[in-house]
Amino acid sequence: MTEDDNYLERALGRLIDDGLNDARRAVNTVVADAAGRGALGNSRVFLLCDEAVAKAFDTALAKMAALAFDLDGPTAAEKCQLLENAGKRLMDNIVSHLRKQFAGNTSYAVPSVDRLQKSLNVKLERLIDDFSHGVLGGAVVKKDPVAHVIGNIINSPHAVQQIGDNNQQVVHQHATTINQAIDKLLDSDEYRQLRPEEQIALRDTADVLRGEINSATPDVGKVRRWTERLGSLAKQLGMPVAADIFVKVVFAVLSLSITSAR
Repeated sequence: MTEDDNYLERALGRLIDDGLNDARRAVNTVVADAAGRGALGNSRVFLLCDEAVAKAFDTALAKMAALAFDLDGPTAAEKCQLLENAGKRLMDNIVSHLRKQFAGNTSYAVPSVDRLQKSLNVKLERLIDDFSHGVLGGAVVKKDPVAHVIGNIINSPHAVQQIGDNNQQVVHQHATTINQAIDKLLDSDEYRQLRPEEQIALRDTADVLRGEINSATPDVGKVRRWTERLGSLAKQLGMPVAADIFVKVVFAVLSLSITSAR
């Protein structure tokens, strides 16, 4: 197992915990709402619980797949296996929690949870199949998915390339500027228009980038890739203006420094 495999396994473990907590909160929200309306005995409550859990599961799987993809190519069998194992662990943990939470209601805890488990398993199988063929979120992707955006910037007649590659000093010197660019991205009007789960996905990606930026020995290549990933995700979620500003600012202070031709 490589160093990336070890890191990926640890990171997926954290996402499993996050996914389970999100599923718990989603179920508790549904139950609390039903209790407030005096509708706890309504079978629709359990249907809403299933829908809430499925949504949390989908979100967690998407985060896992994105992380695994960025660390290594989607065709790597080892990555697929780690991703599949993590998905199964999350599914088992969620199902176990539901069985315990609704143990007093056998009409839900047994047949309904069984059906939900089968549904979650189908979701996982589809995601693994897509991942192994280089597909994320229903689209065929390549490594560094917004590299073409950066290429357009640096190849424009109004840009020049400055500063050498792999310069950790650059990251250290401009960590504050990059962190501020992330803050502005997450404080933009476009960001506020996103759904809560979309905001969470964007913040989680931003946290990975911050972690690399603020590390003692930042990897410039990783900073670039996670900047591109964050910018790409922001664009896909409907933040074209904020995403464009963010990418330009970060790459302007890294080795792809953009200056206007005079």
